[in-house]
Amino acid sequence: MTKRKIFRVYSVCFFVMTINIYLINDSWIFNNSFNPNGCFRYGPPPILTDGLESKNLLKEGPFQLLPNFKNPCFYGNTSRLTKSLRCLPYFLIAGFPKCGSTDLWKRLTYHPEIVALHPKESSFFDGRRFHQDHPWTFEDFIDTFKADAEVIQKNSTYNRSEALLFHNLITGEASVNTAAMNDLWHKLPENSGLKEPRYTNANYVRHLIPRARLIFIMRDPTERLWSEYVYSARANCFSASPEDFHDLVLESISRFQNCLQNYSEKSCVYNFTIDTFKGRLRTGLYIMHIRDWLKVFPRDQVLFIRTEEYEKDIPYTLKRIFKFLDIGPPADNIFKQMIECERQNVQTFKGTMFTKTKTLLDKFYQPYNFRLSKLLVDFNLKFSHTRK
Repeated sequence: MTKRKIFRVYSVCFFVMTINIYLINDSWIFNNSFNPNGCFRYGPPPILTDGLESKNLLKEGPFQLLPNFKNPCFYGNTSRLTKSLRCLPYFLIAGFPKCGSTDLWKRLTYHPEIVALHPKESSFFDGRRFHQDHPWTFEDFIDTFKADAEVIQKNSTYNRSEALLFHNLITGEASVNTAAMNDLWHKLPENSGLKEPRYTNANYVRHLIPRARLIFIMRDPTERLWSEYVYSARANCFSASPEDFHDLVLESISRFQNCLQNYSEKSCVYNFTIDTFKGRLRTGLYIMHIRDWLKVFPRDQVLFIRTEEYEKDIPYTLKRIFKFLDIGPPADNIFKQMIECERQNVQTFKGTMFTKTKTLLDKFYQPYNFRLSKLLVDFNLKFSHTRK
């Protein structure tokens, strides 16, 4: 086996491990073990310590961003954040899982103005910062982009009008659970005593990276849930079947409806006990999550993409993203590589859900899709399953 082949094997294993850690809500942070059958087994979630003031991201910043850097970069001034250049992501593919984000991220990394020397997902906002044994601090999050910062700093062009060197490269990340995974909101001091979250990941990202450009890629939520279920079966060593998926859907919808009898809609959307390790019904309630982001981010910093339209016309979608990120079109040969590169995370499971299950899910998601379609009219984006 050549070195290149060995590298590919380990890359795939690392990728699967990273995604699996954050896929499952009731045991989603690093509490796993690999077994000889090639899948991961999860233990109970780690118990969080009381008093999460140290995790309060609102205490971080603001940062004195350097005006001659397109990417948000600054010089650190704390014990660990030394005077070396530190950079935050210029853009985030913040949602949603099983909607094609891995494929999109892979293509974007071909662009010469995008530096991506780090893994696709840091999962900082939605998971890593909460772990009791291995908690990430904000400094750890910034360390993710250390290598990217070095490249950004070394590449510059001379701006004659302002007589300075301008650094035009950018970096980003694609932790697609950032948009919807706020499961521990009630543990944070700024949400203390509340029945629903006042602060979600949207608030923290806005506070730390106020000029961040956000990309949300969304798929028909019924198909998204089926895809997640099939993926979870492979990752967690259970047999996927239409019968089992139908039972999952019945159970999840029942839990959600029971929750609504006693709690607000927003509280139930962010209640992780509604889901099982096999799939997350709540993630497909896109309108509920996006609404929180649009409360704190201006609309010109948000781009919505439908998976179905992306797959139908990849070149057009990429051009939309280039414009949104304010980066130039790549050379023809590079753009061809972006378009023709191998599809990522293609589902190989041959089965499909029952028609009755699809009908049940379409009915459940329909009112939320309708509300989303009304919102997205302003973005010239249509969404399926709206009311007639």
